[in-house]
Amino acid sequence: MIYFLVHSKQSWPITTFVDFFAPRLASTVRVLPYELIPRRTRLPRGAYIFADLERLSPARLQLAGFIHQRVREAGLPALNDPRRAMRRYDLLRSLHEKGTNDFNVYRLSEGMTPARFPVFVRREYDHSGSLTPLLHDSGELARSIQRLTAGGARPEELLVVEYCDTSDAGLFRKYSAFRIGRRVFASHVLTDRVWMTKETPVTTPEIVAAENIYLRTNPHEQQLSNIFEHAGIGYGRVDYGLRAGRVQVWEINTNPVVMPRKWAYEPLRWPGQEFVGRKIIAAFEAIDTFQGAGSIRIRLDRDLARRCAPDSTEKAWIYAAPLRRSVFHEVTIRDALRITAAAVRRRASALFQAAGDSNGRS
Repeated sequence: MIYFLVHSKQSWPITTFVDFFAPRLASTVRVLPYELIPRRTRLPRGAYIFADLERLSPARLQLAGFIHQRVREAGLPALNDPRRAMRRYDLLRSLHEKGTNDFNVYRLSEGMTPARFPVFVRREYDHSGSLTPLLHDSGELARSIQRLTAGGARPEELLVVEYCDTSDAGLFRKYSAFRIGRRVFASHVLTDRVWMTKETPVTTPEIVAAENIYLRTNPHEQQLSNIFEHAGIGYGRVDYGLRAGRVQVWEINTNPVVMPRKWAYEPLRWPGQEFVGRKIIAAFEAIDTFQGAGSIRIRLDRDLARRCAPDSTEKAWIYAAPLRRSVFHEVTIRDALRITAAAVRRRASALFQAAGDSNGRS
């Protein structure tokens, strides 16, 4: 069994893949929201994938690190050590310092002026892309930051990234590759006429043929393996470009879209994605090595458990999990009832306390 740990709202990337492409994994993969762990005293034995690390609060990162340690102490497979895996800023800064990436990245809190322009601004912990167009001098950068913070953006979450031009004959290509356990393989190429490539508006037989060659030859496998190792990430998808033939890493997402539904692809591209999908299934099955029953005992510090408890919005997602189409969540009606009962007890305690205070004042 494989236990896939995610934020409660972000289970859809893996569940969509299993539901619509790989139903045979439905008996192998269990989705376990991080928010449920504080209410557990035991976890089932199996392989664990610690996904969604970018979205975790410091307290939940601490929780995930503790669980990872317990899983490893039990002699079980565990992908992505939350205490070691690099997030976007640390990864991009270190790859620039190593000479892999030609571009640098800056936190606003550093107070550093970019070494070169143009630059753009994005959030550190999400995957929505740039918040600005390309900014060509420090004045444009300052005005953009002022506009973003006035609109509610938190300065501590903003990154300034030097632009790296990877265009070729007017086209931009974003390459992507997965790592699942020991396997690294090409996933897709998105081609666009604009630098922030999120879709594939340019699709021709020649472009699809080039993508298929990429998928089957996996030309950057060894270099990407080294980058995943450097980042401490055993499950995720790296997005990158090529500049003069050199890999330029944009990010590694630890909970990426595995495969959208079939209708999201141009028909010409679907055979190549079926090829990738079979590789993904085989990679998941390769890490499902544990055979047996039993559980792992966990004892959480009470203060940490309190800080990791689900908020009201997260509870709504947890309540709905048993009712959603996917039947392979490690979320049960019992989990929902436990959370509800705890909330009722807290509310009742508060009412009794308030009543006692009122009687004492009368």
